[in-house]
Amino acid sequence: MTRASRFDPVVVADAAEALRAQIDVLLDRSADRLLCAPPAGTIAWHAAWQIRDSATGRARAQAHRIARIAVAQRLGLDIRTDVNAARAAGATTREIEAALAADIGRRWPRRPTPEGQLFLFT
Repeated sequence: MTRASRFDPVVVADAAEALRAQIDVLLDRSADRLLCAPPAGTIAWHAAWQIRDSATGRARAQAHRIARIAVAQRLGLDIRTDVNAARAAGATTREIEAALAADIGRRWPRRPTPEGQLFLFT
């Protein structure tokens, strides 16, 4: 039996789903930080929650979706779900493209590779 085949696929799928859920939470928190959103549970947060169905609340939700796209793109995650949700909520192509343009170039800075060094070990 090879190393890769010794894990139960159901257990691997469960572990991946647990990780996906945590990444989702962290993406939301990162978007909140980018937007300087009030901490959850505070009076300011409750006030924002109360107006979530207003034009201001919808604009804040849209900004949050766009911020999530920018962070997920920077991290190298699949952003299709977030882009589709943003479009469904009325985000313009220009807003989405602006979020994606925040990540022009390399995702991670890379050190120069020493002469003769294999890329894998840099």
